Amino acid sequence: MEFEKFIPTRGTAEPRISILKSGLMSFNAAAVGSFLLRNFDSVILYYSRQNRVMGIEPTNDQNEPAKIKLQKRKNYVWIGAKKFLDHFKIKYPAAKVAVIAGKERGMLTIQVENK
Repeated sequence: MEFEKFIPTRGTAEPRISILKSGLMSFNAAAVGSFLLRNFDSVILYYSRQNRVMGIEPTNDQNEPAKIKLQKRKNYVWIGAKKFLDHFKIKYPAAKVAVIAGKERGMLTIQVENK
């Protein structure tokens, strides 16, 4: 009988965002590192209704009225995005993990579902 050994890995290498039931969006360590989020104080959120794509633009512009402050911890950062998610009727009924699709025009992009 042949067996394969399972070797667990720590964390994930893919940049991801977890969207919690509370509307909190948490960026994993891979996202923080890949997109240099520690270098920014805030983000600006965008949404394309036609393509159902969320855009997240990191910024240090203190005069930007639409900025949302990044909360930082050792290996991850997060934002409170409940009002944004509700405004655009984006589903977040329970913990959901979204893979960051890429970076377009200085924004991280994520495909989302509508309510």
